[in-house]
Amino acid sequence: MRRIRSIVYADFAGFSTLTDAQLIVFQDNVMGGLAAAIEPFKAQLLSGRTWGDSLYLVLDDIGAAADCALALQDRIGDMDFGAMGLPTLRGMRVAAHATPVFDGWDPIAGSRLFYGAGVTQTARIEPRTPEGEIYTTHPFAALAMLARDRDYDCQYVGTMPTAKGYGSLPLFALRRRP
Repeated sequence: MRRIRSIVYADFAGFSTLTDAQLIVFQDNVMGGLAAAIEPFKAQLLSGRTWGDSLYLVLDDIGAAADCALALQDRIGDMDFGAMGLPTLRGMRVAAHATPVFDGWDPIAGSRLFYGAGVTQTARIEPRTPEGEIYTTHPFAALAMLARDRDYDCQYVGTMPTAKGYGSLPLFALRRRP
């Protein structure tokens, strides 16, 4: 059965340039900091996975997903990559989508799995997102704007091509209100 879930994908520009010694610093400081940023949303987090520098989060609440994505960028904004010895790390790109997904079981990892075309679509938006930004799909933006007690807005940035020829989509920038 499919249900609408909020998908958040994120990764770092410049990650592939890091050495093994820098990867230890990245894992301890950057990913550790992101884990702390996600902690307040654990009750709404259905799944959280990492692959190197990538985050894949599935949340059951659109407002929590928007707040979580903003918290991730806030945490990164507080970090000084140069002082950490990670001068080639440029910033994080975040994509968010609200989409129907299947809720299943991953027999390899032995854990809950969320999958579907919408997950792939979200992964194709993230590489087109500028560093330091959060780009969302129209469904995510529309539902996020209906969330109660929000301190953010979704601003249309245009119809943009997604990565790997997945098509063009109208995208919105999720940003905190000034």
